[in-house]
Amino acid sequence: MESTPFQNIVIYRLPHQKQLQLFRSGEGNSKFVFSKFLKESKQITMLGQVQAINEEKLESIFSDLVLLSSSDCRSSKKEEYIDLVDLAKSCIQSGQFDKVVLASKKWVSSDIDVLKIYAELLEKNPNAFVYASFIDGEIMIGASPELLLERDAEQLQTVALGGTETRGVYSEKEKIEHQQIQAYIESVLKGNGYNFIKHETNSFKAASVSHLITPYSMKSKGLDNDLDLITQLHPTSAICGLPYQESLDFIKDNEGFDRRFYAGYLGAVEANGNFKLYVNLRCAQLYKDGAMLYAGAGINELSSAEDEWAEINNKMQTIAQCLK
Repeated sequence: MESTPFQNIVIYRLPHQKQLQLFRSGEGNSKFVFSKFLKESKQITMLGQVQAINEEKLESIFSDLVLLSSSDCRSSKKEEYIDLVDLAKSCIQSGQFDKVVLASKKWVSSDIDVLKIYAELLEKNPNAFVYASFIDGEIMIGASPELLLERDAEQLQTVALGGTETRGVYSEKEKIEHQQIQAYIESVLKGNGYNFIKHETNSFKAASVSHLITPYSMKSKGLDNDLDLITQLHPTSAICGLPYQESLDFIKDNEGFDRRFYAGYLGAVEANGNFKLYVNLRCAQLYKDGAMLYAGAGINELSSAEDEWAEINNKMQTIAQCLK
């Protein structure tokens, strides 16, 4: 695992809470982990301290930041994404895999004010994990709606999140996608010996996008087993596909860019072993001259390429609307 210098910090607020937390790497008994999408990538693990801060302190923290200039301002093209969805559907129909999540990136030129953007994200996303990270000179922000795994003493929680409301309804395609995510999570939990309670499926609104969500709860099997469960769950079929390896191979071969930290996971691990880790969605990397936004959509045999492209752009509005 990579070690990181003292200056690295992450500011975050947990869903449904008002209190901001500041993690600063250095001396301390807490950890903050930031994992990339690909399992084989090195995970950043920082030792340090977590402290509660108020919004007034944000200005002094953000004023010290130096934004880098972007070296890549290329956006994914609609025509290429439409073709990619059609290719994925043909692979699904021929039995290569059942589902794949295809991502897109979008460059937005803008004079970046990190404080303004983060303050707006906090205000507009009360039920998301809203963060700003400053790691090894790179600045990333996000408002993730998706819990990967939470550990609180002897209890664990996770969710199946996926299937997006389109034109006011959840289509058969979206219901099937949600069932696929449920099946993946349940197979991982059973395969690792966790006896879980599956809770009722509901609609969950994240900014301008609504998803189907099914929570799961279970008892801890000890910290080592619980930490291992994270690596078994990630990346879930909500951000990769089914089966895992076949869909991942398709992404690597055809998506056309490195997701890096997009669709990875992040969060604090307390000294007592409790943690709350979130999938890095609705996120962007910030630069002096603009922001690179990321989003994805789940593709199955019932997908409409036009609808998936519209879904991605709707998800990107979480960040884009804060850049104006």
